[in-house]
Amino acid sequence: KGTDFTTLRELYSQFGYNDTLAFDDVTHSYITEIAPSVRMLAINCDSDGNPKGAVDERLLEWMKIQLDKAKEDNAKVFAICHYPLIPSVPVFDLVGDAKLREWRKIATFLADNGVKLILTGHMHIQSINEFVTEKGNKIVDVCTSCATGSPAKYRKISLNDNEAVIESIDVPEFRKSTDLPLQEFFDNQFRYSIVNRINGIFNGNKLLQFAGKIVNNITVGALGRILFIRVDKSIRKQKLIDLAGDIGLAIFKGDMPFVEGHPVHSAFCKVLKRFGFIIRKIEPKLSKDGVQINLSQTLIDTIGNNKGFSDNNTTIKL
Repeated sequence: KGTDFTTLRELYSQFGYNDTLAFDDVTHSYITEIAPSVRMLAINCDSDGNPKGAVDERLLEWMKIQLDKAKEDNAKVFAICHYPLIPSVPVFDLVGDAKLREWRKIATFLADNGVKLILTGHMHIQSINEFVTEKGNKIVDVCTSCATGSPAKYRKISLNDNEAVIESIDVPEFRKSTDLPLQEFFDNQFRYSIVNRINGIFNGNKLLQFAGKIVNNITVGALGRILFIRVDKSIRKQKLIDLAGDIGLAIFKGDMPFVEGHPVHSAFCKVLKRFGFIIRKIEPKLSKDGVQINLSQTLIDTIGNNKGFSDNNTTIKL
């Protein structure tokens, strides 16, 4: 059982709650001034006051009051939130627990009310994403990994008048039960967790176990021959399951390298084209909230960073 809200307010009284300009008793969201004319809006979307990952109309009204007051006081506001505001990678838009519910609505509300930057977590991923509203207002979501697992980084963000300079720094080495460098140790753990999750799918009857053996041993080149697609010789001998681990790790480390011109990107596009007839049948079922999903492009943009800026070290215009 989690800590109840009353106790949380007592525990964190000296770590933000005592210094608020305004405090929402229902969700424990608050706004505080952290520097002259700079305010931080802390949005609690994981509380007794809202379903997990949701921001309801009552909380939006409370935030509107605080943002209007900040505008009157000529103060700039950035936000923080546990859940990512914008899906960290495109495919996470299809995963319910990977971002705020109705994220486009919340992003539009924040950007159109003067919030240009939000710092988030939850997914343990290095990502930086932009969203522009119909009115032309932009908000940037900077999501950061945890300190005790790959990619094990923290951020240093310098805010100037119209830009945010973002730097990602490796967590320092600390005592561990291995001689491997810390980042390599965490990366190996992460790859193992991906492979383990894939193998979990094949736990069960003998047919599933047989399929699991194939998945664990088939190479990229062998899969290419089965699907009648040509695979670059640089990846032909790599096991498919090891490549899956590499792709998963790259997604969470940010700056995914599998862009146009990379052998993996080329093979991935050919596989998607081969299964195009199935993908086209799936897309209408995935499309919702008036947003049409292009599943192939969503997957391609997930394995390769095509945004034009880094997920780790970059300068973002606000």
